[in-house]
Amino acid sequence: MSTSSWSTGLVREFRDFALFIPDSARVEPSDSAAGGVRLSWSGCASCNLSVRLEQDSSGAGIDGRVARLIAAQRVIDSINNDPHTTVFEFDELVGPPRPFKTATQRGIMLEDSCGDCGAETLLFGRRGQIAVVSLSADDDEPALPRRMCELAVVGKTFRWQD
Repeated sequence: MSTSSWSTGLVREFRDFALFIPDSARVEPSDSAAGGVRLSWSGCASCNLSVRLEQDSSGAGIDGRVARLIAAQRVIDSINNDPHTTVFEFDELVGPPRPFKTATQRGIMLEDSCGDCGAETLLFGRRGQIAVVSLSADDDEPALPRRMCELAVVGKTFRWQD
């Protein structure tokens, strides 16, 4: 079994969070005002990982955000399952949310509806903030399942800075 080129690197600290950055990744600031970051890879042109920090204005945390997405998906399912529907809605979620734990926190993984790519979102919360870690790669990526797994492993290294 070969070692992934994504397995070596270092943990890099950003303004409000830290993340393992593989040696093979390029770091591109995505939103300097909100402290976001985006990773890309030359060995996988369609692979992207981005971190976006959002205010939790409702105070409901990641569980509240997921509950709202589930409610929206129920409405979409109702519309799409109506035999009289002629214009279908795009899904908010594909499958159920998948809670997980890292060494420092818990998160929720959501499979996003993309159509022609692999797309997942990891949510991490702390008082007043939600981190949205978006993972994606195009369907034409020859090793899509492996790439999505590698992206998820990197994404799950997210941790809040004190």
